[in-house]
Amino acid sequence: MKSLISILLAAILSSGLTVFFYSKRFPQKILVREPRAVFSDLRHSAVPEVEGESYSDAAKDHENVTSTELAFESKQNHVELPNFRAAAQKSTAAVVFIKSTEIRTNRYGYEYLDHSSGSGVILSADGYIVTNHHVIETGATDLSSNIEVTLNSKEKYQAKIIGDDPSTDVALLKIEAKDLPFLTFDNSDELEIGDWVLAIGNPDKLRSTVTAGIVSAKGRNINILGDRDLSIESFIQTDAVVNPGNSGGALVNTSGAVVGINTAILTHTGNYEGYSFAIPSNLVKKVIEDLKQYGKTQRAFLGITLNDDIDNQKVKDLQLPNHTGVLVEKVYESSAAEDAGIQPGDVILKMDQSVVTSNNELHEKIGSKRPGDEVGITFYRAGKTFQTLVKLKDINNKTTIDNSNIHSEKILVDQGFEIRDLNPYEKTRFKINGVRVVGIYKGSVVDQCNMQTGYIITQINGQMIKDCADFIKKLKNLSSVVDLTGFYDFDTSNSIYPYKFKKAS
Repeated sequence: MKSLISILLAAILSSGLTVFFYSKRFPQKILVREPRAVFSDLRHSAVPEVEGESYSDAAKDHENVTSTELAFESKQNHVELPNFRAAAQKSTAAVVFIKSTEIRTNRYGYEYLDHSSGSGVILSADGYIVTNHHVIETGATDLSSNIEVTLNSKEKYQAKIIGDDPSTDVALLKIEAKDLPFLTFDNSDELEIGDWVLAIGNPDKLRSTVTAGIVSAKGRNINILGDRDLSIESFIQTDAVVNPGNSGGALVNTSGAVVGINTAILTHTGNYEGYSFAIPSNLVKKVIEDLKQYGKTQRAFLGITLNDDIDNQKVKDLQLPNHTGVLVEKVYESSAAEDAGIQPGDVILKMDQSVVTSNNELHEKIGSKRPGDEVGITFYRAGKTFQTLVKLKDINNKTTIDNSNIHSEKILVDQGFEIRDLNPYEKTRFKINGVRVVGIYKGSVVDQCNMQTGYIITQINGQMIKDCADFIKKLKNLSSVVDLTGFYDFDTSNSIYPYKFKKAS
């Protein structure tokens, strides 16, 4: 027992001596890590004054090195962080959950349920909703009631597709409802790097989730739309947490106004890793206005090929003052750019009053215009700056709104699809003639053979076709089995869809 007491006393004595000598040898190391309250007490201790400087000034300088200054900042110097409460409450009420479902048939004749889900944003009190094309793509071939919308109040509605645009990944839905909460658009061009934003959506079935972050970059192209024709990618990059299920949800500013539609994440795991991307609101607004008014997007084009990789050699060869702008590599014949006098080798600096820093940025700005709109282009050529007014054209080099290129004649409806002629860009790209399928009716004979929209038909029963008129003429001469040969953008190898000809009812 005595030996145990001796050991305890020795341990206590050695611990006390260690603390005493350590505090004498390292007196400042303990204080630097302490909260600010300790430094307040230090103001009353013997801190040497700096000549020409009051004690309080010297103390403040010393306090600047602490890791806790923000938490204990005085009222006079306090910097308030933004309050997201009002924006979050306003936004969550107008963001919905979308579920798209379709019964499909596999190659063995068995039916299975195909579905996708995501988010959407209510844009009007009478039920217009914007979302991503890829959220409703599963039910898009039906064009009717395969899409269910659940409001924040948990009410459920069947939605109708007003229109969609795969090239921007935007879709417009409509539900029959009244007096709904809704959000309005703000000008995405006014967003700056570092601005606060909120992402609202339904990630991983976690309804009405709000996350915050800042704008990390603008004008990002991440090739998420793949080989789809004429896609526009000029995303707003943020560090707000976004996961699967957020697609189609709102990216809002601190006022609760929509500045983007959340669309994608950059990830190696399938979940958020720090990078999320949203379609700018200015582009979304233009697309949905087109879909409401015309049923399809009215795209404008300059008619040029661009390169924003301006290296030192190009700066020297083209006599450029710096590396800014985008280089015109090719000007297409009869295009808007050619009419305005733009030439290969010119470097575009501005569109209207907006500085152009990348191909993506210029594509987005042109994509927010319609055929017939005029824009001012500032460009650099041979050591001088020029300005020109460009009247934009569509893909067919027309300056008028196109309302008539989709064919839905009765014989096509009986088979279950709608088609259009290939545009000059597609003919040049694929070096073929044919027609593109733009709509498939649910339950039709074409739908049952598992054809997808976007399919380019080049032959019917082994006969080459030129255009829609030629296709319809050849179709009318058939009465039994129809073999359609063609391909998709993402797979240019030929595929054949056979089906039994559906006679007029």
